Amino acid sequence: MRLVSLNGEALGLNELGDVVGSQHDIGGPPFPFHDGAEGTRYLNPFGVFAPLALGTASGVNESRQAVGAASDGQARHAFLLQLPATDGALDLHPEGAQASSAVAINDLGDVVGVVTTNGETHGVVWHPAGGGQMQMEDLDVTLGQDFTPSALNNVGEMVGDTLVSGRRRAARLANGSLTDLGALGGISSTATGVNEAGQIVGYAVSADGTMRAFVWTGGAMYDLSQCLVGAPGTALLQATAINDAGSIVAWGVTETSPGYSVVRGFVLTPATPAAIIGGLIDVVERLVDDGTLNGGQGNSLIKKLEQALATLGAGDTKKAVTMLEAFIHEVRAFKNAGILDPAQADELIATAEAVIASISG
Repeated sequence: MRLVSLNGEALGLNELGDVVGSQHDIGGPPFPFHDGAEGTRYLNPFGVFAPLALGTASGVNESRQAVGAASDGQARHAFLLQLPATDGALDLHPEGAQASSAVAINDLGDVVGVVTTNGETHGVVWHPAGGGQMQMEDLDVTLGQDFTPSALNNVGEMVGDTLVSGRRRAARLANGSLTDLGALGGISSTATGVNEAGQIVGYAVSADGTMRAFVWTGGAMYDLSQCLVGAPGTALLQATAINDAGSIVAWGVTETSPGYSVVRGFVLTPATPAAIIGGLIDVVERLVDDGTLNGGQGNSLIKKLEQALATLGAGDTKKAVTMLEAFIHEVRAFKNAGILDPAQADELIATAEAVIASISG
């Protein structure tokens, strides 16, 4: 693989290997960049004097159209640029606006972003209008409520966040209807990526400011850290993208030694239900080893999980679900009795429920 070292951020990638993002001169502001078959290049979408061309390229589609925001020498303007060109972008900035930014583009050429006019920032979508032009739709006006998009797929779904009782909440816009996705019991959340199947990723923030990466699938939101198999000591803080295979890009912290953690980026690939159940067995064994559960309690839980594995392997998903439900019931009993603290119990329950959802179809 070819390694490109950047003093900045890589923010968008297409199937052709084009990478876009922001690059920083030492001590200077960010400039949009593109790395592809032509090599790494600074982008100057509006062809202004180089030191004024600060901005960011945020997304790129399969037609090699890159979007982002850059200065025209006076204000920050949303742009659409056909790669491999480095300038000559289409200016998406509406007349009279103070600032605008494009954040994502799909393979149909639809672009989402934000526009600030008269001090108010609205979510918008630009649609191809023929003749190389784009027509802007103000989503806040269309919906009659606040919505800030961050990503979109090729089947008309957009995700981002909306204002609910004074807090930002992850939301999905589909078929003209806005859905509040929840916040994992926290106070706020944001959706940052969506695939063609409508699976959504992002992050939620708890009352103490802790971030937790999530995946929203099958009509429910799950804490990604609780879905990991064989990764003790890892806490995923934010998920940024999900592809059509269900693989997720995220970042978080992992404990490398007792009391010491480092920040890392991760690529998550979907685990089989059997692998997740095996991971649950590992967790229960650790709870026995550290004295949280005694041997009898641990063996009782493990026996149910092993029976779920056996029946799942035999193709009897109904029996496997029954055993997982029995596992959940016993975990709840341990929680109510104070044997398991709420966080431990809720993590086990959420993971088992995710397996049930996946095998129940």
